[in-house]
Amino acid sequence: MAHLLYRLTQGSHDILVQQGPTHYLVDMPGLRGPASGPGLSRSEWAADFEDREWSRVFLTDKAEWPGKRDQVKAHLDASAESILERARDPAWWPELEAHGGRTLPGPLDPASFKGLRGASRGQYVETQLQADADSWALACLGAFAGVTYVWQGGAQGSQYHAFYPVPERLYYQDYRQLKPLAAQGGLRYISSRVAAAHYALRLARAVRARRAAGTAYDTRFSELLYFTLFQSGQQYKPMPGGRVGLGLLMELATAPDSQVDSVFKLWDYAFRRGSVKGSEDLALAMADFIIHPTLQTFEAYVRVLLRFTVAEGVKPEFQYSPELMEVVVNHV
Repeated sequence: MAHLLYRLTQGSHDILVQQGPTHYLVDMPGLRGPASGPGLSRSEWAADFEDREWSRVFLTDKAEWPGKRDQVKAHLDASAESILERARDPAWWPELEAHGGRTLPGPLDPASFKGLRGASRGQYVETQLQADADSWALACLGAFAGVTYVWQGGAQGSQYHAFYPVPERLYYQDYRQLKPLAAQGGLRYISSRVAAAHYALRLARAVRARRAAGTAYDTRFSELLYFTLFQSGQQYKPMPGGRVGLGLLMELATAPDSQVDSVFKLWDYAFRRGSVKGSEDLALAMADFIIHPTLQTFEAYVRVLLRFTVAEGVKPEFQYSPELMEVVVNHV
């Protein structure tokens, strides 16, 4: 919804997304009159649908993804204004059902599929989540604009890690700047859990970098949802996913203490060093602490780091000083 408003208004108004008890509030503070614009014929809107990221949104549709993407665009071209009218009604709720709607693509519904949504030689019997046409198109647009997909290659085939940052409070224009800062591939993660913990750290570092650059936006995320799609033959199948609470990371990202930058650098090192074969224990220990931030998990991670320092050597810039140790302990 935020991305649709952003394009309708040509980015001329701040779009605020806030988390509520049962829903998200998408608002444009200070706007008087209807939240509409000149329509969706601008070049930026067309460029959105030329992006190869749509192939990730419809990953389980294989070669049919361009057709599904075009269906999303056609529906939103025709129904954008009516969708906004429906969204103004607090009672409006997506119509989710087992039959009669549009089937959500695999990367939006990983829990309910085992293989391809399209034709397959295998016989799969499963309940697929379906939604009304408006909700389906918005969900697909959200998967394009809001989700980060990180590719990882391997001897057994490729895989995609999908990350859904859950906003507590953010301005959508700010998130458009944060998303590429947090996205980064090229590392070999031993598990989707480790990949998610590292992405959570990069997201916190991006929030901190934006604040240091002088932005007045108070951007915060409450948690990170994640899962992985791995290639099995010609099919992509889901690995178990989960969620990462971001309370500690957001607290550190917004802390005035300049030492936090050095702490984040040490944690990033743990994931990078831990992506090398034979050093995975370091990344696993770091992920355990970020996902379950307690003094016990922090001590376990430091013990692994000390073991690497003694056995293989760690540069002084990636070792803890008493001051950095105090920063972490004071926030855990």
